[in-house]
Amino acid sequence: RTLKDSVCRYKTMQGFQVRRKAGWDTHGLPVEIEVEKQLKMTGKQDIEKYGIKEFNQKCRESVFSYESLWREMTHRMGYLVDLDNPYITLDN
Repeated sequence: RTLKDSVCRYKTMQGFQVRRKAGWDTHGLPVEIEVEKQLKMTGKQDIEKYGIKEFNQKCRESVFSYESLWREMTHRMGYLVDLDNPYITLDN
């Protein structure tokens, strides 16, 4: 993240217009593993019993539960990034 911010700053100083769009990765194994632990699940069958649609929604909620922490850290680190108009992988 720091390297990406540095490259964007460098290109901006060279006169390029650089879009600094933040993003939320709402899919993937780390998210699923965290939700499985929260729900005390042990495998695919538990997810199917819970409901795939409901499980996916819980994954989305899990990701966004960290939004305020990410905003605070981004501000404290001094990153120049647009957090108000992020890309979100669940938006297609």
